[in-house]
Amino acid sequence: MKLKILICLISLYATVISASAQSESVGERLQKLFVLSFTDNYKTAAKYIVYRGDDTSRAWKDVYNYYNEDEKKAVIEICKRIKNYLETGGDYELSEFTEDEESEGTWYTWLVEFQKGDKRKVYFSFLKIGKRYALGDID
Repeated sequence: MKLKILICLISLYATVISASAQSESVGERLQKLFVLSFTDNYKTAAKYIVYRGDDTSRAWKDVYNYYNEDEKKAVIEICKRIKNYLETGGDYELSEFTEDEESEGTWYTWLVEFQKGDKRKVYFSFLKIGKRYALGDID
């Protein structure tokens, strides 16, 4: 079962539907984060998630440092949440892409619609950190 989900994730990652250059890049990062979360690759996943901790010089401007114990815990919690969506939601589709200006910068958001589970519509929002997009929020 898990192998089937992983193969599906990799396949979907290869065929991300995009509305613009940003949506494609954000979609690719989201698909990679799905694979990293599903395979419990927390160390690499940390580079895909926006830092939201107490250090105001880094908050919303950096990604998590996996070697910091508090940050490691945050990464694991987020990845487990994503993995739960993938395991319980069945097939999914990246269905709507939006861009919104907020105080932290431009948010790039994909609406992901799952076939089943308690939460069928989940918004994954990214910020551009340096040259890459990183997950900043899940709604």
